[in-house]
Amino acid sequence: SSTPEAVQFATGRPPITRLTGDVEHVSLLGPGAGRVDLFLVAPATANTLSKIAHGIDDTPVTSCASVALGGGVPILVAPAMHAQMAENPALRENLDRLRRWGIGVISGAVVEGEAKIAGPEEIAAAVLHRLGHGPWRGRRVVVIGGAAREPIDAVRSITNESSGASAVALATQAFY
Repeated sequence: SSTPEAVQFATGRPPITRLTGDVEHVSLLGPGAGRVDLFLVAPATANTLSKIAHGIDDTPVTSCASVALGGGVPILVAPAMHAQMAENPALRENLDRLRRWGIGVISGAVVEGEAKIAGPEEIAAAVLHRLGHGPWRGRRVVVIGGAAREPIDAVRSITNESSGASAVALATQAFY
């Protein structure tokens, strides 16, 4: 678990732990030189997701999300809750609403009855993908890889016993 001091050390900015009259959430996510590139909520509880979906700004996280939504800052959320909560129709509708608004939802897996948050690698990949500025950004890419066999006549063929590793590397680069 991170402390406010650890967050400040890692980011060089004081964390927003409560709302004050200084409107820290606006300076962080609104227009200006100090604006962040992306707002990530991880873990995102059912309560926080529902508040964001309904514009309830009563915590630092939900207020930051509101400013990010209004200011065009990309948002990613990584839900984490009990499986029964994840299947709640109200939460499902709220997640659909967030997706329609352009908020990316990084899904985890259900393990022992709990909808676990996505792993750090998956979250990092989603962030890099969302922020990606590579030459393939916004394009549809199909990468085909692996072993291949091409007949050259009725008896002979040319084969390639590829493992597909190059295709995976190309697909990974295209993803970001």
